[in-house]
Amino acid sequence: MGVKDLWTILTPICERKPIWELQDKTIAIDLSAWICDSSTVAEHCSQKNMYLRNLFFRTSYLLLLGVKPIFVLEGKAPVLKHDTIEKRQQAQGRAAGRNVKAGSRARLKGLQTQCAALLSAM
Repeated sequence: MGVKDLWTILTPICERKPIWELQDKTIAIDLSAWICDSSTVAEHCSQKNMYLRNLFFRTSYLLLLGVKPIFVLEGKAPVLKHDTIEKRQQAQGRAAGRNVKAGSRARLKGLQTQCAALLSAM
């Protein structure tokens, strides 16, 4: 999930544009970023399945603008990231006492599956 220092490299050349400028364009969207973003908000909100709600409304808005979204889903984690993933899971209290396969992203994969089902229905 991410390329080390990517935003440090891109920040000097990035441009903020109004969303309407994306009209009639095709854009790639990192679905895991939207899921994680919604998970952070969900910690402070009682809305259940916030990631599905946000996905629905964000996607609907893009489609109304004539934007064609292409969603990029996480694949299998490279061996290089297994330690990072394990530490992240331990910090979130999800790996304790369980036999978690190295590099496993079972929770994220499950959320992505639900999101993919919603997108298929749209």
